Amino acid sequence: EFGAYGEARPGLGLSAQLRGLRSSGVVAAMGAPQARLTLRLGAALRPAHGRWLVLQRFEGERERMVGTGVSRTLRWQGNANLRLGLDDQLSLFHGVKVSDRLWQGGRVRGAVESLALEWRRTLERCWDIGARGGLKVAERGARVESLLGVSAGRRLGRGLWLQGGFNVRGYGDRDFPDAGVTAAGPFLRFSWGFDEEDLRHALLR
Repeated sequence: EFGAYGEARPGLGLSAQLRGLRSSGVVAAMGAPQARLTLRLGAALRPAHGRWLVLQRFEGERERMVGTGVSRTLRWQGNANLRLGLDDQLSLFHGVKVSDRLWQGGRVRGAVESLALEWRRTLERCWDIGARGGLKVAERGARVESLLGVSAGRRLGRGLWLQGGFNVRGYGDRDFPDAGVTAAGPFLRFSWGFDEEDLRHALLR
């Protein structure tokens, strides 16, 4: 595994990571990938005196299973955060995933797109409230899922928040786990507020 992070210029961080995995014998025979190669590229833009933050990540994965061919997955994720004032902020998530994978002896090709928008307001130092909506489109529009919910949050420490709320509509999202989407009904989750060190770890994750 190789990884690097650097600041190209003030307010712009770049990262790259290459990870390889090879298994053999019993582990491979049990269905684990025989070989997997993953490339991750990231960029974070945060002006020193700006009101916004943009985080972009690209991931490409190539995987080979025992006795079968090669599967490939490309995933792009973008996060943007805009402060509207002292107490309000908007967050936007946009993700696209394209895959060519093996499934039950055949090949399955598909694309998934996810979009989510969240508004949050700080009530006092350790509390906030918010509302969120989103869409996930798959199989060329044949499958559409939606998200609509509200939440309240409590700050537990530096950059760490615990949020609880209720989704009128929702769905599980394994394609984009960083989107923080949850199923319909009550939910509880942790979320992060980024500083420079947090950005470094997020890009290299």
